[in-house]
Amino acid sequence: MHTLICLEGTSYAGKTTVARLLLEQMPAVYGPRVASGWEEREEKIHQSPNPLARFSFFIKEIAARSEQVRQILEQIDVVMDRYLLSVLAYHNIIVGKQLKAELYVSNLRQPDITILLTVNEMAVRQRMKNRPPRHQYESDPMFLLEVQREFLRLIDRGKTIVIDTSIQPAEETTRAILEEFVRRGFISSLFPQRE
Repeated sequence: MHTLICLEGTSYAGKTTVARLLLEQMPAVYGPRVASGWEEREEKIHQSPNPLARFSFFIKEIAARSEQVRQILEQIDVVMDRYLLSVLAYHNIIVGKQLKAELYVSNLRQPDITILLTVNEMAVRQRMKNRPPRHQYESDPMFLLEVQREFLRLIDRGKTIVIDTSIQPAEETTRAILEEFVRRGFISSLFPQRE
């Protein structure tokens, strides 16, 4: 079985950019952002005013995505942008209490390694100017920082690399991640860039 690498963090932390850069350097594929067949339902659930209904939806969607990722991992490493940790961190803050997911996640394909990208308030505000918020949960920097604190509370420190992306370019972040992968034995050496 191949390696599942999950990039986690709030909006504006640089997950998608770093994921793309990692994929240029590694023999891996970008994992599904939403389980195949769930895209339309995901669009609709964002309109629901009930956060517990949204939480339930995302837990079920991740279970479906986990099965799809398991199949991909039979062939190649997978880099994913957001997974279970994101659902828990965001919804714990939105609902205002710690939600229990153990019932749903026992059979999930867990990440082999998680990379939590963090960002400070000034960087979030600057990045918002460059890329306007797409939905209500991206529009408040203070909310995003609260969610980030929840990420830091939830992570398994032994299986998580935490990198602050506030001032370092995405290329430096990617290089640091790849060096850590070599150190931990996930990859044997830094790969040359793909042509």
